[in-house]
Amino acid sequence: MEDQPLVHLLAESLANKTSFALYLLPQDEEVKLIRQKNMENYPLSFEEKGFVFAPFSDKDKTFFIPLSIANFDTFDKSIFSNFYPKKTKTFVTPNTASKEEYLQLLNQTINNIKTSETQKIVISRCIEVENIEVNASILLSKFQHLLQLYSDAYCYIFYHPEIGIWMGATPEKLLFSERNKLQTVALAGTQVYQRTTEVKWGAKEDEEQQMVVDSIQNSLEKYADSVEVSEKYTMRAGNLLHLNSDISATFQISELGSIVNELHPTPAVCGLPKENAKEFILANETYKRKYYTGYLGEINMTKKIKRKQRSRNQEHKAIHQLVPATHLFVNLRCMQFSNESAYIYVGGGITESSIAESEWEETVHKSQTMLKVL
Repeated sequence: MEDQPLVHLLAESLANKTSFALYLLPQDEEVKLIRQKNMENYPLSFEEKGFVFAPFSDKDKTFFIPLSIANFDTFDKSIFSNFYPKKTKTFVTPNTASKEEYLQLLNQTINNIKTSETQKIVISRCIEVENIEVNASILLSKFQHLLQLYSDAYCYIFYHPEIGIWMGATPEKLLFSERNKLQTVALAGTQVYQRTTEVKWGAKEDEEQQMVVDSIQNSLEKYADSVEVSEKYTMRAGNLLHLNSDISATFQISELGSIVNELHPTPAVCGLPKENAKEFILANETYKRKYYTGYLGEINMTKKIKRKQRSRNQEHKAIHQLVPATHLFVNLRCMQFSNESAYIYVGGGITESSIAESEWEETVHKSQTMLKVL
């Protein structure tokens, strides 16, 4: 892998401390790399083309790489087919104490929901994995492993000198848009995948997912038209299953920023009502989420679409049309590399009917997504 041009490009950005994003959209065949040419920080603009990496809370900084000041390259996904993950020893920090602390927080959260107007709060935790060596070659090896394990997810690496290296394979859309049409999802509930998606969901998961549907639908109706919601279905994301509904709408392009701000953070990663849940999370979680459960992705990047045109003297002929497209994902199933450690972030939605021990086990299952990569 060391001889690959992609390794040298990432190594150069890391050495120069200039921001970059390497990513692959689900079901796409092109891996994309956007590398900032300078060390400036630029404000997020929903009118420009570029890549955004945004935090859970607006108390942290949002990073934006405008395409106008960046190098942009694409690579066929097949270049990763002959790469093999490097075997490295990892040591997971014992988390017996953290389990007790997390169970205490979960029970506190359940009690809060029972005695307040809050319906749902998403509670998370951080797992440290020590003695992790990171360089451009190792990063690409781990990225290749993500592509192998989670081909249906949005796989990425993001680097900025102020926040280090983040990597993930998230299954959850925040928003997809092409011209004046958008799509998003209402995702909630978790089960371990056991060779079938034909599974039963309990009342707790159905209730939680419907809360997400209702909240997103209400948010979109403030800025969009013709909001439609699909039937619920089970979606596989690596070794996990989730309950999901697809939501679509039409909107005015000038409202893109307002819609994103209205949707983020979603009930699936924050809770309901949003402000109540967010206030509880910031006050009571035992660590800072930073960019876990934030969002990331392309804004207004050019996409080719095919359409047919008929002329008097010709048969139908396929032509390409360039349209602005935005692809934003919620930053789930992710980890951060810092000070020779990897920090893996996991959580789950808590409602009145939640059982603390079960919620702990759910985070254990979710942590396997990134632990497998390490």
